[in-house]
Amino acid sequence: MSKYEQMYEACELTRREWFAHRDRCLGYITSLVNGFSDYCEIPYGRLTFLRSNDLSGEEKQYTQPDDGERYTLMDAIKYDEEDGYWHLGIGILLTPPGRLPSYWVSFALCVTENNEKAMIKIGWAGKPLEICIEDSDQCAHFYEWVCENIKQSFGPRKSTQLPIGFDARTSA
Repeated sequence: MSKYEQMYEACELTRREWFAHRDRCLGYITSLVNGFSDYCEIPYGRLTFLRSNDLSGEEKQYTQPDDGERYTLMDAIKYDEEDGYWHLGIGILLTPPGRLPSYWVSFALCVTENNEKAMIKIGWAGKPLEICIEDSDQCAHFYEWVCENIKQSFGPRKSTQLPIGFDARTSA
């Protein structure tokens, strides 16, 4: 094999490994979103996907499309080279249809992998957690942790800080 062919093979191997990594991470996100929605019994239409504004660190925000439409799951997921995670904003409308004011919460689900296991964090500054997606008990524990943090984001606080990564809002 020539040096040229060796360079090409190295390039091609890296490319295949990257796409395999990407596909596994997107699979982890899909599984986590579907599992969380099922675990919480979120009614249809109450879960919205939000996309990153591409800013760095704490300036990163997740929003709906400007045209009033909705992002699909895959359209909302973005890779962040700064932290090496795939980011997905999740918004949950908590108010039943026809009721005001509207209450909602949003958070960023960030996923990468380590040794082919999902590494998850909530928000830019969240603490990474390794989870085996195939282990329903580990997933349920994670979903319960997210639910508890969402509830705390609406409760009385000792400071003005919300739990890391969670944003609770009211709109009339």
